[in-house]
Amino acid sequence: MKETTKTAVIRLRVTPEFKLAVEKAAAEENRTLSNWIETVLREKIKQEEV
Repeated sequence: MKETTKTAVIRLRVTPEFKLAVEKAAAEENRTLSNWIETVLREKIKQEEV
């Protein structure tokens, strides 16, 4: 996937409990919430391409 300037926005509604769980996972990896979500999704995409 080619890196470009990040200008696109994805909005996602989740429960407060889910958001807390994702924030905790991101903090454990010393990542921002956005960076953690992007990293998880990139890994999933790579798995699916194989």
